Amino acid sequence: MNTQRIPRLWPMWVLSAVSLVGVLLVYDTLPEMMPTHYNFKWEVDRTAHKSLMFAEALLPFLFLAMMEYMPRRKRYAEMRKNHEKAYRMMEIVTAFMLLMLVWIPILGVRISEFKVETALSVLLGVCFAVLGNYMPTIRPNKYFGVKGFWIRKHESVWRKSQKAGGYLLVGFGISMILAGLTRSSVLYAAAAAVMVLGLLLVFAWTIVWYQRAEKKE
Repeated sequence: MNTQRIPRLWPMWVLSAVSLVGVLLVYDTLPEMMPTHYNFKWEVDRTAHKSLMFAEALLPFLFLAMMEYMPRRKRYAEMRKNHEKAYRMMEIVTAFMLLMLVWIPILGVRISEFKVETALSVLLGVCFAVLGNYMPTIRPNKYFGVKGFWIRKHESVWRKSQKAGGYLLVGFGISMILAGLTRSSVLYAAAAAVMVLGLLLVFAWTIVWYQRAEKKE
């Protein structure tokens, strides 16, 4: 068998196909109008005809096809090679999120006990935490990770910046998971504060690390 012809993310292709078949099977049982957006109180503030579910079910296929095609271009091939672990995880997490964004609204309208707020919050939290865990593996580049011309100038500054960014994403992810499980407005506010204040602190420290690195030269 020519393994070169097997898509790199074949498990996600299989899940996407199963998802599309699932949408076809439940389509007739769905209400004519499906929720497509929730406000900050997790109330539905936008709806669309259920046929939109087919378009959303196709998004994972489009994303996966793009991920298969992009490495044929030299710039993206080098980026994937240099950041294999983080890049692969980003692909998997993004594809999985696209799949869940199809099924969370469907489960929300079909199962009265299903909590959309909890599902979305936990999903986002897990995705951020997973990506944060892989950030320290990212090598210096212009496209991926905590970016800034001063950050790329010194390898030591880059490593510290990606590690700090990873801690921030993990912290935000855990905050979102806890907020979703408890459905606490206080914890949602805390999660937002973690992200906003964390970003400010991370970039402030990158400048400090850069200045220290410059003095050592």
